[in-house]
Amino acid sequence: MNSNTTEAAQPVFEPGRAEKFRQGIREISESAEALLTGLRQRGAPHALLGGQLAGLLKHLRQQRTYSMDLAMGLALSSQFDAYIKALGNLRATVAQWLTVHAVNPRSIEVEATDFEMQCFSTLGAGLMWLESLNPGSIRDSMVTDSQMLSLMFGVQNAQAEDITDQVQHDWNEYNEMAEATA
Repeated sequence: MNSNTTEAAQPVFEPGRAEKFRQGIREISESAEALLTGLRQRGAPHALLGGQLAGLLKHLRQQRTYSMDLAMGLALSSQFDAYIKALGNLRATVAQWLTVHAVNPRSIEVEATDFEMQCFSTLGAGLMWLESLNPGSIRDSMVTDSQMLSLMFGVQNAQAEDITDQVQHDWNEYNEMAEATA
């Protein structure tokens, strides 16, 4: 190659950044699961709820940093846009609850089902974006992790193994349909 010739830099998917991203997803999932457990317990201490909200907000902020770091130099996509928007909306919701909690801890009303749906749809959007960047990454590293499934879906490890089998089956069907339409 001629030293005067410049080539356009190709986007590079960096596994180390992806691992930080995955770890961030796990931290959000664990934090959300702890918060959901507290919300479902009648008479749970309000101080505990505030600490859990603050911890979740910290993980959400860190995850945004991991996401932006992973996206650096890559072509942005609709999956990235959807994930960043969902992540921002969840951060805003948690920050709002935390603000209400700081003013009057007993006045906070957080619906577990609404929170669960928003939180785990955000995590799902993140996983879909990661999959779009590195096809097979979910199947290879996340879907086979029954502990992760346990955290994300609130099931026991035995059930998580069944879900793993079902997800693998669904994934294979999806790939077959994609190949048939290509």
